[in-house]
Amino acid sequence: MYVSRLFRPEDLGGLALDLKFYEETYGREGGGELRDARILELGFGQRPLRLILLQSLGYDARGIDLDQPLYRLNAVSVAALFRSNGSLRAIKSLVRRTIFDGSEYRNLARFVSHRYGRQLTLDASALVTGDLADASAWRRAGERFDFIYSEDVFEHIPRQALPQVISLMADAMEDHAIAVIAPMIFTGIAGGHDLDWYPHRVDREDRSRGPAWGHLTGENSPGDTFLNKVTRREFRDLFSSRFDIVREERVRGDLGRQHLTDERRQRLASYDEDELFSNKVRFVLRKKAPRS
Repeated sequence: MYVSRLFRPEDLGGLALDLKFYEETYGREGGGELRDARILELGFGQRPLRLILLQSLGYDARGIDLDQPLYRLNAVSVAALFRSNGSLRAIKSLVRRTIFDGSEYRNLARFVSHRYGRQLTLDASALVTGDLADASAWRRAGERFDFIYSEDVFEHIPRQALPQVISLMADAMEDHAIAVIAPMIFTGIAGGHDLDWYPHRVDREDRSRGPAWGHLTGENSPGDTFLNKVTRREFRDLFSSRFDIVREERVRGDLGRQHLTDERRQRLASYDEDELFSNKVRFVLRKKAPRS
């Protein structure tokens, strides 16, 4: 996937669609302009493209992630990377940054310039390295926030840590604030993070790969990444402890429906279609009013 981007740059139109969704959602549910909001991204990752886009457009955006990204390649940043992320993860990040990320950031710069007429901007101090379950990371991120978002991250947070993360998120939000949390649900066809069943590969005819939803039946091994295996129903219950769920939106709808044959339906009898066709779900959350 990374090599293919060297020869065919990734279409970044999805970033603009994400921004439009955030703006419309905050305007509709929060009653204000996102441009005036204090924004926090949970889990910006090694490719903080959304955060860079927001800052480049003048938004007040910060982020928290477990690992430090390697955005600027110099001796100081490389040394900090090894201290923060450990040797193995730092080496992987360094290889990716040296070989692949340069072309990706150039692609992002062209996108931002052509679409918005702006130059790339990133305030490195806005990238906080820390555990989302650690209150000190939230304190270092700054004051209370008006809008929080997270894409493809909550499925990687240990199950036992999720209540603490959700509680810290609620405590960091203003009363009028809105959060958009979009995990890749484990029970969806792409939820096992199996490379053969990534969303962009689901519709391909490939007889060499394992069966659809095989990560749920033990026929396939999940991807080489930590997954908490939390279901869509469990996420609802977790979020409901501190938030009202304003809306749920399936980003990829009925992804993989053609693969749900009678035989697969029988093997997956313990899962309803609400779970099997979850995949990526955006939960729009509003903090519950305090009890009187």
